[in-house]
Amino acid sequence: LRSGLYAAQFPVEYGGWDMTETLAAELREEAAATGTGYSRVILSSHEGPSRMLLSATPEQRERWLRPLVDGRLTRCLAMTEERGGSDLTRVASSATWSGGRWVLTGRKFLISNAAQADVAIVLVRAVGSRVEGPTFFVFGTDTPGWRVVRALPGMDPLYTQYEVELDAIELPEDAV
Repeated sequence: LRSGLYAAQFPVEYGGWDMTETLAAELREEAAATGTGYSRVILSSHEGPSRMLLSATPEQRERWLRPLVDGRLTRCLAMTEERGGSDLTRVASSATWSGGRWVLTGRKFLISNAAQADVAIVLVRAVGSRVEGPTFFVFGTDTPGWRVVRALPGMDPLYTQYEVELDAIELPEDAV
């Protein structure tokens, strides 16, 4: 954050610099060539802002994107599942529309930063509403029902992934 480059590729209106993706890629490449830990977070990292949020509603961008760009929040992206892996057509976790709320259930696997994140962006299969099929939801990880089940350590001690349970997480319609 102190370098001033964190999230520079995001729009100025959300705290970035409007840096082109080409320049951002060149800077990441140069940083990686140094072999320092800085290369992991140059221009944000997997815990930082997500370009997906640029497609969010104006209210969601203010609530989630701006604090992520500012570095006040961190996030995780929960898409993969143990049985389906990275084949997102096999997502089994679901969001059911019930009583004016979404109810998310299921498990996510190999989720980076899940234990530290303030914000989760979660892919589930929506059913029972005008929204059907694979759908992303964004919400705070302090929401009841979000539970980190266990760490799944790998070869890099600085990079731990997690299994997460979605235990009847209730979300409003504007979490889509």
